[in-house]
Amino acid sequence: MKMTLEEFRRLAKVPRLAGGIAAVVGSILVLLLIYNARSAAESMDDNPWASFWDLFWVTNGTNGSVDPVLVVLVWGPVVLLPVILVLVVIDLLTHESRVDKVYDRYLADGWLAEQVPTGIFVKSGRARLELVVLSGPGQPPAQLAEAAARAGAQVNSWDRKQRRAWDGQIARVIQKGFQVGGLLPELPPMVLGCARRGKSPQAIVIGASGADAPTILAVNEKASLGQVPSGSQM
Repeated sequence: MKMTLEEFRRLAKVPRLAGGIAAVVGSILVLLLIYNARSAAESMDDNPWASFWDLFWVTNGTNGSVDPVLVVLVWGPVVLLPVILVLVVIDLLTHESRVDKVYDRYLADGWLAEQVPTGIFVKSGRARLELVVLSGPGQPPAQLAEAAARAGAQVNSWDRKQRRAWDGQIARVIQKGFQVGGLLPELPPMVLGCARRGKSPQAIVIGASGADAPTILAVNEKASLGQVPSGSQM
């Protein structure tokens, strides 16, 4: 049984188009703006003939020529903050329609899965990610749990050299999701593995039967359905 659109909107954490990046970049720009304003205010004691705004817009260095760093410091926040605000507004206005499009894909080829732990943690960059496998049609959580535990115990028992090579393969695909194939021989090869999504024990899988990597969405842990409906075939 598929989720309704209302349930999908409530459960699925569909990534924002630009909101997350805009928030980070906007925060940096605000800090630059505050830094420049503070620097201008402090410089007024050494330049009593100049106003705050005269010093705020200064882009010349001590040698009198234009300093590229000061240009970025002064004009970066002023020019880019309005752009960031526009992106945030567009993101807010279009997010619901994008969720609806993802829901259509879910109806065509998606299901709500259980994230079955393997006990394996993989280093990807600076992050230490938990590897889980996802239940699906014909692969219920209870059936996968024992095999996932065996696979995890096997991988965790390897020596450092073998484990490092294996981690290198997994690190390239763990964020997007992958069919375990021969990487976890204790499990059926078509089972999907990925980094744990969010804090909920569930995740939404979309497009696992296509040629491209599947879309795996985190679920709002405060709005769990309580049971996993069956989805389309893998």
